[in-house]
Amino acid sequence: MCGILGIFKQQAQHKEQAQAFSTEQIIKAYEAQGHRGRDGYGFCTEKASCLTKDYDKFKKAIQEISAANTTKTILLHNLHAVVNQVVQPIQHNNKDNKKEMLAFNGEIYNWKELKQEHQLKGENDTEILLGLLDKRGVEKTLERIDGIYAFAYWNNDQVILARDILGEKPLFTHLDKDGIAFASEKKALIALGLKEEEIRE
Repeated sequence: MCGILGIFKQQAQHKEQAQAFSTEQIIKAYEAQGHRGRDGYGFCTEKASCLTKDYDKFKKAIQEISAANTTKTILLHNLHAVVNQVVQPIQHNNKDNKKEMLAFNGEIYNWKELKQEHQLKGENDTEILLGLLDKRGVEKTLERIDGIYAFAYWNNDQVILARDILGEKPLFTHLDKDGIAFASEKKALIALGLKEEEIRE
């Protein structure tokens, strides 16, 4: 069980709208589902990232990017380590040298088979999933993976959300004209100040 939280807002038209959510809101939302994982804390924005096992360091980094008004687009993850010890979101540069990021909650049962079949580099299901998404694309990846999962895949200017066909792993979303926010638990989105009746699973 891990936690995913994401905020993807469109470019603001006015300077005073540049920051979609305050530092306090982001931290409150993150902590609302903090019980989902306390083994690692991470976030990525377009220009910054922090992957750590020290929550105080993570919190300080969030405050620094928020002060710089860079939190209109951010992907966060908190890790509950069972087998996979990798702090997320993981990221790499694709074949076009553009950054791709993945926040994953779940388990891919056939990741070792996929690693061999597609000659991918990685030592766990999360790393293999990101490699497969890059190499084969989202649709073909979803056809091949077997498991229970929810994930957010940030590729260039788009974010793609996916869940296993049975919906074993939760993912809640809030969509409006300004963009999308999503989280593993509804209460995290409510902590952002979003209306409960506008949140969908």
